Amino acid sequence: LILVSAINIGQWIYALIWQFTTGYDKGNQPNPLISFRDGGSYAVPLLLFMYCGLADSIVQTYAYWIIGAISNSPKQLSRYVGYYKGVQSLGACFAWIIEWQGALYKWQLVICFTLAVLFIPPTYVAATSIKDKGTEDDMELMVKNEDSSAENKIDDQEFSVENEDISAVP
Repeated sequence: LILVSAINIGQWIYALIWQFTTGYDKGNQPNPLISFRDGGSYAVPLLLFMYCGLADSIVQTYAYWIIGAISNSPKQLSRYVGYYKGVQSLGACFAWIIEWQGALYKWQLVICFTLAVLFIPPTYVAATSIKDKGTEDDMELMVKNEDSSAENKIDDQEFSVENEDISAVP
């Protein structure tokens, strides 16, 4: 959690620094526009964009890892992932509403940074309170599979004996 949080907060700090030092916002686009031919001035937003993609994928992977540790039941996990994606979509809905209302990019960025910091303590509580169900569920599943395998072997033996008896009849 420390590493994931550091990477995530790092992306937002990088974005805040770039946003507030360049002055780029609604109605204040760079002139001329950023081009890959600009060299160093192009590299800074490019690296920011790549860093944001990396940080997002790390946070998503960590969230799915926590969800996956809750249970091994596909039915239960699909419900948890559905809830997670629903909350994520609700956040995207609010982002579109904030954009529609005309909020400046810098304030949208401040909101995202604030939420990223505020969600660290609940994530810590969730991550430390979950007991990995993998080993218990796996052991139960292995025992059930061994029992059903033994039953199948008995059924196969009975079937082969029956076939032998039938074939022995002239």
